[in-house]
Amino acid sequence: MLMEKHECQFIGCHRDVDFKETYKVLDHDLNMYSFTTYVCNKHYIELHNFKEKVNGDFSVFLKNDIRKTHHT
Repeated sequence: MLMEKHECQFIGCHRDVDFKETYKVLDHDLNMYSFTTYVCNKHYIELHNFKEKVNGDFSVFLKNDIRKTHHT
């Protein structure tokens, strides 16, 4: 459990955060980047299930204030 109070960064969700997760993804141009986001338990499970089934950029489900770190 996180000590600081954060709001889930999933679009439309205002629940308290249960997880701080860092994801690495490929964007549509096959560039690798990572980002860290705060999500509630419900959206942590949904993102995990989505990530297992689909390769691609799933940051579209998150609010725009996430910081992406590009890798070369």
